[in-house]
Amino acid sequence: MSGTSGHNRFLKALLVASTALIPLAHGAVAQAQTATQGSTMSFNIPAQPLTAALTAFARQTGLKIAYPAALTAGKSAPALRGSYSNAEALGHLLAGSGLSYRFTGASAVTIVDPRAAGSGAGVAGDGALVLDTIDVEGNAETAWGPVGGIVAERSATGTKTDTPLLDVPASVSVIGETEVERRGV
Repeated sequence: MSGTSGHNRFLKALLVASTALIPLAHGAVAQAQTATQGSTMSFNIPAQPLTAALTAFARQTGLKIAYPAALTAGKSAPALRGSYSNAEALGHLLAGSGLSYRFTGASAVTIVDPRAAGSGAGVAGDGALVLDTIDVEGNAETAWGPVGGIVAERSATGTKTDTPLLDVPASVSVIGETEVERRGV
């Protein structure tokens, strides 16, 4: 019986502790919401390269900031100390860089160069960041395709799946078509 009453006391203590933590979680959510809604926040960001300053700003505010890396390369930001709204702080960090910003959502910002209209990335009417075409090329070896060289890296032998040879739990030797032809077998 003493085991049951000890178990009940533990459950009661756990219930009281978890109930006490609920207001703390609500306060953190409310603070995060007001941080992105334009209320003032205390900043202490030293003068540094603009990319690093924007990263520190994003980390502190929780905003997502999008911009091409080349846009901030070689630019620096002044120190930001004091209480500012997100918009004021961002304007201060970008001062003298020739760049501007645009809020594209409640917690999203796009950094743009107003002088470079039509080149590189732009902002669509719905606030989406429009990028130049990105060409991606790849070359992957599969168990059923040609082998890039003499030694195969993947096999379907033993497992009946496209598996890297290093992951097969047995000793497997694979001779590719090129090697068979080369040896005249």
